[in-house]
Parts: sequence; C-alpha cells; structure tokens
Amino acid sequence: MESIVIYSFPAELVYLRYFAAQIAQESITSSMTNLWNLQTLIIKPKEGKLTLPITVWKMVKLRHIHIDNAYFSLNDGKELLENLETLSSPSFSCPKGVELLLRKTPNLRELACSFVDFKDDLFPKLDFPAQLETLEIHLATGSMIDGPCNFPSSLRNLTMSRFSLGSCHESNIANLPQLQVLRLVDIVFDNKEWKVRDDEFPELIDLKVEDCVFFEEWNVSDDALPRLHHLVLRKCQYLKVIPDCFQEISSLKSIEIKWCNKSVEKSGIDILRTKVEDYQISDFRVFIN
Repeated sequence: MESIVIYSFPAELVYLRYFAAQIAQESITSSMTNLWNLQTLIIKPKEGKLTLPITVWKMVKLRHIHIDNAYFSLNDGKELLENLETLSSPSFSCPKGVELLLRKTPNLRELACSFVDFKDDLFPKLDFPAQLETLEIHLATGSMIDGPCNFPSSLRNLTMSRFSLGSCHESNIANLPQLQVLRLVDIVFDNKEWKVRDDEFPELIDLKVEDCVFFEEWNVSDDALPRLHHLVLRKCQYLKVIPDCFQEISSLKSIEIKWCNKSVEKSGIDILRTKVEDYQISDFRVFIN
C-alpha cells in the first residue's frame, strides 16, 4: 500500500482500520476525521512536509501513526489521543509543541521525532510521560538547543542524533533506571571527551556510538556499565582507544568496530585476548570491518 500514490485523502472509506499510502499533497483536509474507525495511519509524503489538520485529535481510535516529516496542528484544547501507542516522525519547531503533543498522548510508548529550526531554545520537558519506552530524537542541521536534557525514567530505548553531551550539557541519560539500549549518532562531546562514572548506565545492555567526530577520549570507571552485553563503534575515526575496563565487564559478549582507527581496533583485539586467554570466556567476540 505504501507504494500507492494518492492525490486526495479517501474520506469516504469510513470503516477503514488500516491505511497506508504515499500522498502528493502538503496537507490533509479536516475530512480525514470521517475515518472514525481508523487505528493505523501510515503516510509517506511524495515530497516535503505534510501538515495534519487540528481535527486529527478527534480520531480517538488511532493507535499507530507513521508519517515522514509530519507537522501537527496543536492547541490547548482537551482533546486527547489516549489510545495512541506509536508515533513517527513528527517535526517540531519549538519546545512547547513537543510538550503539548506528549500531554495529548498520555499512553504513548514509542516516539521518533525531529527538532527543526530550534534557535537557542531550551530542551523540551520530556521527563513526565509515564508510559514512554522508546524515544528517537534528531536535531536538524542549523538548529541549536540549550539547557539540561532530561528524559522520562520509563525509557528503555533511546536514540539521540546531533546533540551535545558532557559536563557543559547536563543530561540524566546515565542514570535512567530502565535504559537498556542507547544509540548516540553524531554527538558532540564537550572537550571531545566522554566520562562515564561509577554506577552510571546501571541496566544498559546495548551501546552504539556512531559518526561521532567530536569523540577522542573515553574515560569509563570500573563500576560503570555493569550489565553491558554489546558495544558497537562505527565511524568514530578520532577515538583513540577502547578503555581497558571493558575487559572487566563480565556481562560483555561482543564488540563491533567499523570504520574506526587502527588503535581502536588494536584495543578491541587486546580485550578479546584478555577475555579468551585470561578469563576463559570462549564465546566472546570482536567484529572488525
């Protein structure tokens, strides 16, 4: 269905539960609310952004919305999408829009979104949704954001792209009690250094660091990352080494290194030797591409 291109929204198909298509429009008319029974809405704009009408908030049976580069019409009304569980990929131009959408979707579990045209704005207040488990946020080129990055304690899976982290950019990600998967893409680390302290990332299982050119030094305390299973490093060309303490993480099962420098590859091989030869962990793996 996603390969079908339509030029107007089929508002007459009132009993539809699932709808997926490409659309050759920049906006959808308010008549879309005629689809009162719709639960899954998947739309790919043929080009550019797609603006949804304010009446989308009346489609109370919606559970899943997946629209590339979607712009929601928002107001302070009482309408809620209480059944909505997954939402991707809305674009927001101000923190208030993010906060208002989250308040209107109290049972949202998965959100992927972009921050566009942020100009020295404060990071949105995201630490209140009780149900949110998976979050992917991308900061668009040319946007700037300030203030602490605080996330809901319910998060299990977090992807951050193009943000700044470190001593000058506060964040609570290291202390999220349920976080199991963390993916950091094109992150600017303050002073090109990432410090991971004792007892941080207590439940993290999978860590992926990708396309980080502002990442040279990595200092990890011995008691950090106690449950880590898998480490992935991709396109971290300026990272010097993987810290020796990864040898001591008993839960660690594999390291993947791709398009990093030779010293990172060597430190990965050194960790492999220690795990296999000294600690007799024969199923530990290091993948180098």
